[in-house]
Amino acid sequence: MIRFVALCTALLALASSAHAQTQGNAAADFTLPCLANVPWVGQSSGTVGKCWSGALGTGAAATVGNATGDIPAVPVPSGDLATTGITPGTYGSGTAIPQITFGPTGQATGIAIVNVVQGALPGALNVAETLTSAATSTIVTADQVVMCTALGGTCYAVGSYSQTFNGSTTGAGGMDSGSLPSSGWLALYAIYNPASGVVAILGTSCASACGTIYGGTNMPSGFTASVRLTVLPTNSTPEIVAQWVIGKSVYYATIVSVLTSSSTSVSCTSLSLSAAVPIPAVGFSVVVDFTAGTSPTAGSYYVGFFGNSTCTQYGGVIKFYIDDTFTRTQFLSDIPLLTTQGTFYSLSNTGTSPSIVVYVVSYRLP
Repeated sequence: MIRFVALCTALLALASSAHAQTQGNAAADFTLPCLANVPWVGQSSGTVGKCWSGALGTGAAATVGNATGDIPAVPVPSGDLATTGITPGTYGSGTAIPQITFGPTGQATGIAIVNVVQGALPGALNVAETLTSAATSTIVTADQVVMCTALGGTCYAVGSYSQTFNGSTTGAGGMDSGSLPSSGWLALYAIYNPASGVVAILGTSCASACGTIYGGTNMPSGFTASVRLTVLPTNSTPEIVAQWVIGKSVYYATIVSVLTSSSTSVSCTSLSLSAAVPIPAVGFSVVVDFTAGTSPTAGSYYVGFFGNSTCTQYGGVIKFYIDDTFTRTQFLSDIPLLTTQGTFYSLSNTGTSPSIVVYVVSYRLP
């Protein structure tokens, strides 16, 4: 867990001065004034004041408070505290902490909690997840997650995130309510309870909006901060389908067909991708099987994907020049999605039995 640092070097200097006045009595009582403009580690901007009073030293009691009131109560979780003597619980203004140990630079050590990060952006770094076959549970990891109460709200950062999601249960670690969506989309969120210090995972149906911050009405009790980790497809069982997540991208183990056409020419036409990409997706990649058919006319053969209904905003085009029967398979990567779960396409193909099949290979989240 990331250590929460309460004081800067100025406090150590004041503490040393107070001890000197006690003529060597390390456990003597003293009161330090509120220190203004002392930054918290992980704080991106601004400062807060802190008040400490009581005896300072091994086994001595100290009281931590927040003069300005803009830092939440500090949760001290179990684990990593065996050598500190600090009892797990929540410590806020006026609450005695059994033992505070100061390091050589004036940092308070031994309090291992999630960082409170002011002014941070919610997000997850290097998200990873893999299912080789369909299942109702999966493990999601990330190098770091920043969970927030709202966009622009209070945020909490934790490193080495790893949580198991079980779609057969509800509450922290499972669905927010009900069961896995059938043939739909499952949004997974990292969630945080600032009172207990517990970090967990929560699933919800992404049939409509599933934003960066959990926006449902079934957040488990005490959990106030969240961030979206990924959005995964489900089948009719329902189960999470086989796929793998690398960062913001989700790759299908079995690619999804979204278009089969035997037309020789199609002008700008809309194409639904709702079976292959979720609502938040901002890009997708495809594999195209293109067959000229028999007795083709020499010339250019193409299929193009576009962002608008006039097919003037190019997303990706595959084009061949051919003068005999052929079949080609081509890949187009990260075509931008300007329409939610949809794109526009046009194609040209000649011959007796032309065909084109388009498969979605992956999609990308913002």
